[in-house]
Amino acid sequence: MKIKLSPEEETTLKTYAKMAKNRNKQIGGQPFDPDFWADQFEEFKRLLPAGNILEIGCGNGRDARFFCKDTEYNYFGIDACQGLLDEAKIWAPNANTHQMNLYSLFFPDHSFDGFWAASVYVHIPRTTIMRALAELKRVIKPEGIGFVVMREGKGETTPQDKKTGLKRFYALYPDDEFSDILLWSGFEIISKSKDTRNKPELIYFVRTWM
Repeated sequence: MKIKLSPEEETTLKTYAKMAKNRNKQIGGQPFDPDFWADQFEEFKRLLPAGNILEIGCGNGRDARFFCKDTEYNYFGIDACQGLLDEAKIWAPNANTHQMNLYSLFFPDHSFDGFWAASVYVHIPRTTIMRALAELKRVIKPEGIGFVVMREGKGETTPQDKKTGLKRFYALYPDDEFSDILLWSGFEIISKSKDTRNKPELIYFVRTWM
Protein backbone atom coordinates (compact mmCIF):
# COMPACT_ATOMS: atom_id res chain seq x y z
CA MET A 1 0.00 0.00 0.00
CA LYS A 2 1.44 3.34 -1.03
CA ILE A 3 1.66 5.88 1.79
CA LYS A 4 1.21 9.55 1.04
CA LEU A 5 3.72 11.81 2.76
CA SER A 6 2.32 13.81 5.66
CA PRO A 7 2.32 17.63 5.51
CA GLU A 8 5.23 17.60 8.00
CA GLU A 9 7.21 15.25 5.78
CA GLU A 10 6.48 17.38 2.72
CA THR A 11 7.68 20.48 4.59
CA THR A 12 10.88 18.69 5.61
CA LEU A 13 11.51 17.50 2.06
CA LYS A 14 11.10 21.05 0.72
CA THR A 15 13.50 22.32 3.38
CA TYR A 16 16.19 19.82 2.37
CA ALA A 17 15.73 20.84 -1.27
CA LYS A 18 16.43 24.45 -0.29
CA MET A 19 19.36 23.44 1.94
CA ALA A 20 20.97 21.12 -0.60
CA LYS A 21 23.57 23.55 -1.96
CA ASN A 22 24.86 24.36 1.54
CA ARG A 23 24.71 20.81 2.89
CA ASN A 24 28.40 20.29 2.18
CA LYS A 25 29.20 23.27 4.42
CA GLN A 26 27.11 22.53 7.49
CA ILE A 27 24.73 19.96 8.94
CA GLY A 28 22.21 20.83 11.61
CA GLY A 29 23.83 24.24 12.02
CA GLN A 30 27.22 22.65 12.74
CA PRO A 31 30.34 22.79 10.52
CA PHE A 32 30.29 19.96 8.01
CA ASP A 33 32.42 17.02 9.14
CA PRO A 34 32.90 14.47 6.32
CA ASP A 35 34.13 11.84 8.79
CA PHE A 36 31.43 12.34 11.43
CA TRP A 37 30.49 8.63 11.53
CA ALA A 38 33.95 7.24 10.71
CA ASP A 39 34.26 5.31 14.00
CA GLN A 40 30.81 3.82 13.56
CA PHE A 41 31.68 2.77 10.02
CA GLU A 42 34.65 0.82 11.36
CA GLU A 43 32.31 -1.03 13.71
CA PHE A 44 29.89 -1.66 10.85
CA LYS A 45 32.74 -3.04 8.77
CA ARG A 46 33.73 -5.34 11.61
CA LEU A 47 30.17 -6.70 11.79
CA LEU A 48 29.73 -6.93 8.00
CA PRO A 49 33.06 -6.87 6.09
CA ALA A 50 31.44 -7.18 2.64
CA GLY A 51 28.13 -7.34 0.81
CA ASN A 52 25.31 -5.39 -0.83
CA ILE A 53 24.60 -2.23 1.20
CA LEU A 54 21.55 0.05 1.13
CA GLU A 55 21.85 3.54 2.58
CA ILE A 56 18.49 5.04 3.52
CA GLY A 57 18.63 8.82 3.23
CA CYS A 58 22.05 9.10 1.61
CA GLY A 59 21.69 12.88 1.31
CA ASN A 60 24.73 14.61 -0.15
CA GLY A 61 26.82 11.43 -0.22
CA ARG A 62 28.86 12.11 2.90
CA ASP A 63 28.66 8.56 4.28
CA ALA A 64 28.55 6.94 0.83
CA ARG A 65 32.28 7.64 0.61
CA PHE A 66 32.94 5.08 3.36
CA PHE A 67 31.36 2.30 1.34
CA CYS A 68 32.46 3.38 -2.12
CA LYS A 69 36.16 3.46 -1.21
CA ASP A 70 35.93 -0.13 0.04
CA THR A 71 35.78 -2.55 -2.88
CA GLU A 72 34.19 -5.24 -0.72
CA TYR A 73 30.88 -3.36 -0.70
CA ASN A 74 28.29 -3.01 -3.45
CA TYR A 75 26.62 0.26 -2.43
CA PHE A 76 23.21 1.68 -3.33
CA GLY A 77 21.96 4.92 -1.78
CA ILE A 78 18.47 6.39 -1.86
CA ASP A 79 17.01 9.75 -0.88
CA ALA A 80 13.68 11.46 -1.46
CA CYS A 81 15.37 14.81 -2.22
CA GLN A 82 16.74 15.13 -5.75
CA GLY A 83 18.67 18.27 -4.82
CA LEU A 84 20.70 16.34 -2.25
CA LEU A 85 21.31 13.54 -4.75
CA ASP A 86 22.67 16.11 -7.20
CA GLU A 87 25.15 17.21 -4.53
CA ALA A 88 26.03 13.56 -3.86
CA LYS A 89 27.31 13.25 -7.43
CA ILE A 90 29.88 15.89 -6.54
CA TRP A 91 30.81 14.60 -3.09
CA ALA A 92 30.67 10.88 -3.93
CA PRO A 93 30.76 10.65 -7.75
CA ASN A 94 31.10 6.86 -7.81
CA ALA A 95 28.09 6.24 -5.59
CA ASN A 96 25.08 4.48 -7.09
CA THR A 97 22.17 6.66 -5.95
CA HIS A 98 18.51 7.03 -6.82
CA GLN A 99 15.53 9.12 -5.76
CA MET A 100 13.11 6.93 -3.83
CA ASN A 101 10.42 7.07 -1.15
CA LEU A 102 11.45 4.90 1.82
CA TYR A 103 7.87 3.66 2.21
CA SER A 104 8.08 2.05 -1.25
CA LEU A 105 11.53 0.61 -1.91
CA PHE A 106 11.93 -0.58 -5.50
CA PHE A 107 13.88 -3.73 -4.64
CA PRO A 108 12.99 -7.42 -4.41
CA ASP A 109 12.78 -9.05 -1.01
CA HIS A 110 16.12 -9.77 0.70
CA SER A 111 18.19 -7.73 -1.78
CA PHE A 112 20.75 -6.39 0.71
CA ASP A 113 23.17 -7.79 3.27
CA GLY A 114 23.07 -4.63 5.35
CA PHE A 115 21.83 -1.06 5.63
CA TRP A 116 22.95 2.34 6.90
CA ALA A 117 20.36 4.84 8.17
CA ALA A 118 21.95 7.85 9.89
CA SER A 119 19.34 10.35 11.10
CA VAL A 120 16.71 9.69 8.45
CA TYR A 121 13.96 7.86 10.35
CA VAL A 122 13.94 10.87 12.69
CA HIS A 123 11.77 12.56 10.04
CA ILE A 124 9.11 9.81 10.01
CA PRO A 125 5.93 10.41 12.05
CA ARG A 126 5.17 8.02 14.87
CA THR A 127 2.04 6.88 13.06
CA THR A 128 4.05 5.46 10.13
CA ILE A 129 7.42 4.49 11.63
CA MET A 130 6.46 0.81 11.86
CA ARG A 131 5.39 0.82 8.20
CA ALA A 132 8.71 2.38 7.17
CA LEU A 133 10.76 -0.13 9.17
CA ALA A 134 8.71 -3.05 7.82
CA GLU A 135 9.55 -1.98 4.27
CA LEU A 136 13.22 -1.73 5.24
CA LYS A 137 13.23 -5.20 6.78
CA ARG A 138 11.60 -6.61 3.64
CA VAL A 139 14.60 -5.76 1.47
CA ILE A 140 17.28 -6.86 3.98
CA LYS A 141 18.41 -10.49 4.12
CA PRO A 142 17.91 -12.54 7.30
CA GLU A 143 20.84 -11.92 9.66
CA GLY A 144 21.54 -8.65 7.82
CA ILE A 145 23.44 -5.90 9.68
CA GLY A 146 22.13 -2.38 10.13
CA PHE A 147 23.12 1.01 11.55
CA VAL A 148 20.35 3.35 12.80
CA VAL A 149 20.58 6.82 14.35
CA MET A 150 17.57 8.48 16.02
CA ARG A 151 17.07 11.75 17.92
CA GLU A 152 16.61 11.29 21.67
CA GLY A 153 13.66 12.96 23.39
CA LYS A 154 9.89 12.74 23.58
CA GLY A 155 7.07 13.62 21.20
CA GLU A 156 7.14 15.27 17.79
CA THR A 157 8.40 18.72 16.88
CA THR A 158 8.86 20.92 13.80
CA PRO A 159 11.41 23.55 14.84
CA GLN A 160 12.10 26.58 12.70
CA ASP A 161 15.67 27.64 12.00
CA LYS A 162 16.18 31.15 13.37
CA LYS A 163 18.45 32.25 10.51
CA THR A 164 16.70 30.75 7.48
CA GLY A 165 13.13 30.33 8.71
CA LEU A 166 13.12 26.78 7.33
CA LYS A 167 11.34 23.98 9.21
CA ARG A 168 12.07 20.29 9.65
CA PHE A 169 9.91 17.68 11.37
CA TYR A 170 11.41 15.34 13.99
CA ALA A 171 10.00 12.40 15.91
CA LEU A 172 11.85 12.03 19.22
CA TYR A 173 12.17 8.84 21.26
CA PRO A 174 13.60 7.73 24.59
CA ASP A 175 15.88 4.72 24.18
CA ASP A 176 13.54 2.18 25.77
CA GLU A 177 10.67 3.11 23.44
CA PHE A 178 12.65 3.01 20.22
CA SER A 179 14.42 -0.18 21.28
CA ASP A 180 10.98 -1.78 21.56
CA ILE A 181 10.00 -0.45 18.13
CA LEU A 182 13.10 -2.02 16.60
CA LEU A 183 12.34 -5.36 18.25
CA TRP A 184 8.70 -5.30 17.15
CA SER A 185 9.86 -4.49 13.61
CA GLY A 186 12.10 -7.56 13.46
CA PHE A 187 15.49 -6.12 14.35
CA GLU A 188 17.67 -7.58 17.08
CA ILE A 189 19.80 -4.94 18.83
CA ILE A 190 23.48 -5.88 18.77
CA SER A 191 24.66 -2.76 20.61
CA LYS A 192 23.49 0.75 21.40
CA SER A 193 25.07 4.00 22.54
CA LYS A 194 24.48 7.75 22.65
CA ASP A 195 26.12 10.61 20.78
CA THR A 196 25.97 14.23 21.98
CA ARG A 197 28.28 15.97 19.50
CA ASN A 198 25.34 17.65 17.74
CA LYS A 199 21.94 16.86 19.27
CA PRO A 200 21.37 13.96 21.71
CA GLU A 201 21.22 10.95 19.40
CA LEU A 202 20.63 7.22 19.91
CA ILE A 203 22.89 4.88 17.94
CA TYR A 204 21.91 1.27 17.22
CA PHE A 205 23.67 -1.58 15.49
CA VAL A 206 21.05 -4.21 14.65
CA ARG A 207 20.60 -7.59 12.99
CA THR A 208 17.46 -8.66 11.14
CA TRP A 209 15.59 -11.65 12.49
CA MET A 210 15.04 -14.72 10.35
